[in-house]
Amino acid sequence: MSYPLMISLIIEHMIGLTDAVFLGRVGDVALGACALGGVYYMAMFMLAFGFGFGAQIIIARRNGERRYNRIAPTMVQGCYFMLVLAVALFAASQYFSPIILRDIIESPQVYGATADYLHWRTYGIFFSFLCVMFRAYYVGITQTKILTVNSIVMLLSNVALNYCLIFGKGGFPAAGIAGAAIASSVSEAVSLLFFIIYTSMTADKRKYGFRRAFTLRPHLLKGMLSISGWTMVQSFISVSIWFIFFLAIEHLGERPLAVTNIGPQYFRPADHGDQRFCHHGRSSHQQPDWSGRTALPVQNLRHDSQTDIRHPDPPAHHTVPVSGVRPPCLHG
Repeated sequence: MSYPLMISLIIEHMIGLTDAVFLGRVGDVALGACALGGVYYMAMFMLAFGFGFGAQIIIARRNGERRYNRIAPTMVQGCYFMLVLAVALFAASQYFSPIILRDIIESPQVYGATADYLHWRTYGIFFSFLCVMFRAYYVGITQTKILTVNSIVMLLSNVALNYCLIFGKGGFPAAGIAGAAIASSVSEAVSLLFFIIYTSMTADKRKYGFRRAFTLRPHLLKGMLSISGWTMVQSFISVSIWFIFFLAIEHLGERPLAVTNIGPQYFRPADHGDQRFCHHGRSSHQQPDWSGRTALPVQNLRHDSQTDIRHPDPPAHHTVPVSGVRPPCLHG
C-alpha cells in the first residue's frame, strides 16, 4: 500500500522539475526567481502539510477502530481549518511579500520576477491546502492507489499548461515566469476537482459519515491541532531553511541562483516522504511480532467509546495472533 504513495510523491515532485526545465529556456532570471518564489510558497504550504499529519493520524485511528462514521467529520473539519488558514496566508502574502522580498533580494530583476511568480502562485494555496485533506483521508483509510492517478493527472495538466502559458502556445499569450505560476495553480485546481469528483462518486457516504459531516465541530479541530501543532512548525522551519539558502546564493549573482535551482530538485522528494510512509504504516494499528506473525488488537474489532487519541497502542495482552500476515512498516 505504500508503493502507490511513494510513486505519487515522486510524480508530484516532478512538477517542480518541469517548471525548472521550461523556465530554463526563458532565462537565468526566470529560473532563479522560480527557485526563490517556489520555496517561499512551499514554506507556506508546509503549514498545511504539517496539519495534514494530525488529521491523517486521527483518520487512520478511526479506521483501525472501525469507527468509520467518525472519518468524514474529521476530514471536513480539517477542510474548514485549511480554508481559514489559506485565506489568512493568501492575504498576508499578497500584502506583505512584496515589502519583505524588496528588502532581502539584491537583484531588481530577480525581485520583479519573484514578485510576479508569487502573485499568481499564491492562488494555488486554496486548492493545494484542500488537497492535503483529501490525501490524509485516502492514506488514513488505506486507499492510496488513487493518489498515484491524481498525481499523474496533475503532472500532465501542469506540463501542458506550462508549455502553453510560458511560451505562448495554443492561442495563449507568452507569460514567462507568471505563466509557470498560473500553470502550477491551475494544475492544483485540477487535482482538487479530481478528488472531489472521485470521492463523490465512489465514497460510501453513509459508512464514513459524510451525510452529517458538515456541521461545525470545534472539538474535532482541537484534537487535530493538539497533534499537528508542532508538526506544522517543524515542517515550516524545514523548508524555510531552503529559502535562506537560495537567498544567500542570490547575493552571488543571477547565474549561480539559476544553477542552484537544478540540484535540489533531485533531493527534495526524500524530505517528507519518509514521514508519510511511517504514518501510513500505522493506519492499520498493527503491532509487529518477531515470530513472523502480526498481532491485531481486539480493540480494532469492537466499538470502544473510551478510546483516547493520545494513547494509540493497546495493551500487549489484548491481541489475537493472525498467522501469515507480515507488518507493512516497521518504523511505527
